Amino acid sequence: MKDALGIIFGEGSDAGLGSLTAKRSLAAVPIASRYRIIDFILSSMVNSGITNVGIITQKNYKSLMDHLGTGKEWDLNRKIGGLLLMPPYSSRETMSNENGDLADLAGALDFLEKSPQKYVVLSKSHLICNLNFDDAFEKHVHANAIVTILYQNLEPKGEISGLKNRFFIKTDEDDRISQIKAYSSTNESNKISLDIYIINKEFLIYLIRDGLASAEKGSLSEIFSRRIEHMRMMGYAAKDFVARIDSIKTFYQANMMILKKEIREKLFFKPGLIYTKVKDEAPSKYMESAVVRNSLIADGCVINGHVENSIIFRGVRIEKGARISNSIIMQNSEVQENAILEHVILDKEVIIRQDIRLTGQESYLVLINKGAIV
Repeated sequence: MKDALGIIFGEGSDAGLGSLTAKRSLAAVPIASRYRIIDFILSSMVNSGITNVGIITQKNYKSLMDHLGTGKEWDLNRKIGGLLLMPPYSSRETMSNENGDLADLAGALDFLEKSPQKYVVLSKSHLICNLNFDDAFEKHVHANAIVTILYQNLEPKGEISGLKNRFFIKTDEDDRISQIKAYSSTNESNKISLDIYIINKEFLIYLIRDGLASAEKGSLSEIFSRRIEHMRMMGYAAKDFVARIDSIKTFYQANMMILKKEIREKLFFKPGLIYTKVKDEAPSKYMESAVVRNSLIADGCVINGHVENSIIFRGVRIEKGARISNSIIMQNSEVQENAILEHVILDKEVIIRQDIRLTGQESYLVLINKGAIV
């Protein structure tokens, strides 16, 4: 895919992650004990042979810049192409966030026009996946399509939460798209858009300029739905595991799914690896009173308590008598003696004092802000 460049939205208008995105972008939210959300779609692009990637930022992007750096971990520290972080772009036409995706893409116009590639793989950053775009790209070119939308077949209908924010597509027997429609209870299609698009670059440039001139608003799915009769648009069924993060609930569910062996194998043990920023830490220490079951624990931790069905990030200390279950504990947090956490998410550098008990439910999770002392 040397003739394709990548663009990733670092933020999502429907992030819905509360305090987890108060001081960081959606793309930089930690996940799976040592990764950030953006690692998955960025690694998927790199593993597909894309060597020129732009990241569109909106706000709170300092942690994202720190994480991505020069792009070395993704082999994107290059003289030609490589990784480019694009800061927020504002003009008279883009001052309002209501303009949607086209206003965000306006900041990428210079990047698009100066890049030699003819095609663009465009994606939101909120996907946990390990995808290869080679086959979808070949079909896009072979079909002489203007836009190809990657989708998944939802079986049975309604099995994914948060459908009200999703778009469904209808295709004919050749996978040509005939309809793009927001979810409704009467929706006839089970083909759900993944918010990943393969687009002819010249058309995308035209779309951005035309949309800004006419103040066209909405997401790309909405914009494409208004043009569907005037362009050749194809669908491509992605058969790999994909989880979308757009709320605290889906963030928690994605982490818990990674505890399942079959999901980890699909995400991390394919020929294409998931890359992330390397931080050298000593191995975690499991003390005499430690009990750990079905948990993912990063390096640099000291475990002296009971941990079950949980995600533990780097540098976490869990003292003797503490019990943690069905929870997510982020970097450098401390759970002191005899504390009990159930269905809890701790952001970074949180201290839970001795004998404190925090109990939530999967439908009502307890979220503790970064740096809090409880």
